[in-house]
Amino acid sequence: IGVRLVGSEMCIRDRALVDRLKGREGGKEGGAVVETETAGGSYRNEVTVVVVSGPEGMNKRALVKKLVNEDTLERYKEPVWVTTRTPRKGERDGADYHFVEDFAFQVMRERGNFLVAYKKEGGKEAGGEGGGDGVRPNDVEDVMRKEGKVSVLALDAYMADRLLALSNARIIATWVTLNTVEQLRERYRKRGKEGGEGAMEEEEVEAAVSRATAAIEHALLGDAGRRGFYEHTIYDDKGEE
Repeated sequence: IGVRLVGSEMCIRDRALVDRLKGREGGKEGGAVVETETAGGSYRNEVTVVVVSGPEGMNKRALVKKLVNEDTLERYKEPVWVTTRTPRKGERDGADYHFVEDFAFQVMRERGNFLVAYKKEGGKEAGGEGGGDGVRPNDVEDVMRKEGKVSVLALDAYMADRLLALSNARIIATWVTLNTVEQLRERYRKRGKEGGEGAMEEEEVEAAVSRATAAIEHALLGDAGRRGFYEHTIYDDKGEE
């Protein structure tokens, strides 16, 4: 993943967001704080969660995987999600995912068991009939309580708000973005449709830009933004997997 830590060159719309998302950390660079704070010290005995959020197309999940896989001290781990999809070869129930039927997922959702939940087709909060993917508060907390590690999650801006419900956890939130809306537009033009069917139509590109803009505004003005949730910002300059 090609990333550049917080800088100052942004368009007017985005500068206010970065100033807010940087929170109270002043001159500390994103990433360095995660390394030192989660390695031990005053946070060693409490549930610590690192959340990576940002507009679509920012390789958030790849960044989380990189953090988990390349940390030689093995301090970070993704919580085990509940899913309704069929297990793939080599996947173990309870280790890779908690595999459940659609009906069981629906019951858990209706009971409010999930901290975060997505519909099967992805990208939106789970609702109505059918299954999807979800993570429960205890799934996040068990990473620390049972394994002594830090939970790491890649979430969209709307779902990241739900982490505010973890009142007993130390949250280290990072926003991943680009410098300007035009850079986002170019990223979407280049990435192609899901499934490899070719470049996105201009109409689809503008729809993606609109969703990204809404996510940025939510990050600034939503519950998390108003509480100074995002302490660090990363620029995904290259967009490399």
